[in-house]
Order: sequence, then structure tokens, then C-alpha cells
Amino acid sequence: MAVEVRVLGIAQAVQNLREMADAIQKRVTRKAVRAATRVIMRQVKTTTYGGGRTKRTGLLVRSISMAMSSKRDVIKGKVVARPVNVTGKSKVAQHVRRARKAKLGNATEMAAFYWRFLEKGTGPRATKGGANRGHVRALPWVVPAFDAKSGEALDVFTKIFNRETEDEARKIYLKGRKP
Repeated sequence: MAVEVRVLGIAQAVQNLREMADAIQKRVTRKAVRAATRVIMRQVKTTTYGGGRTKRTGLLVRSISMAMSSKRDVIKGKVVARPVNVTGKSKVAQHVRRARKAKLGNATEMAAFYWRFLEKGTGPRATKGGANRGHVRALPWVVPAFDAKSGEALDVFTKIFNRETEDEARKIYLKGRKP
């Protein structure tokens, strides 16, 4: 469940960042990307159950999280499905244990790996013996959530990015003025 946002065409912001130290550049950009990704993640979570997807255990919405990664000069924010602890006393853990009694075994964490099948659907399936097992109809909610909130996410990115850049520039200015 990875949704990637790339912001292009912010020439002035890029120029401002070039004048700052690398560590400051990364810190400012990470904060802005994290805020933009959070907007999309919240939309994905709120639209998870609906449109034909029924809530059984709650594992699907609990698995939705966000992750940050960076390689070289590229910082990415992703909406991902992470493993959730199912050994506790929470309602989700109890429902998952009840629903997956035979399959869970000694596992302490489970991720809702099946989100892909719900999002994109599957083709017709059959057992090795040839018995038809049908198909899963696509019920997308991740891509529509991204489409619905991408504009707002870019606005949040720009707002946080500008604010943090100004704060860092102010710190540099004040640091240079002290005797």
C-alpha cells in the first residue's frame, strides 16, 4: 500500500534550500513530506470501510500507517500496511484471534496483506483440482483517496515547507548576529 507524492516546479524553494546546509534541507523537507503524507493517510483510513468493504476484525484500518524513506536527495512518504500486534486485549486483537483461530498459531503480529486484493481485485481462481473459486471484484479506495486529497496534501506541503524554511533562515540569521 504505497502511495508516492512528488512535488515538482518549486524553483524558489529549491534555490532557498541550496543556500542552507544539507542537514537543514533534509529536516525541512522531511517535515513537509510527513505532513502531506499524513493528509493522504487519514483519508485512506476514513474511507477504508465503505464502498462494499465490510468491517470484520478491524485489522485492515489498524494496519494502515505511513513510512518515510530517503535515498540520496529523494525523500519519500508512503502509506503502507504494517503488522499489528494481535496478542493484546484490544477489540481488534480479540476479533482477529477469533476470526483466524486455526491459522494464527503462535504469531504475535499480523498485517492486512489482503488490501491489494480488495483494491485491485483478482482474476478467476481455481484449485489444483480445477474447482472454481471465483474472483474478487475490485473495490478501490486507496487511489481515490489519493486523488481526492492530493491537492490538499500539496497545499499542506507548501505551507509547512515555507514555514520551516523561514524558521531555519531566522535561526541562521540570529545565530550570525550574536557576538
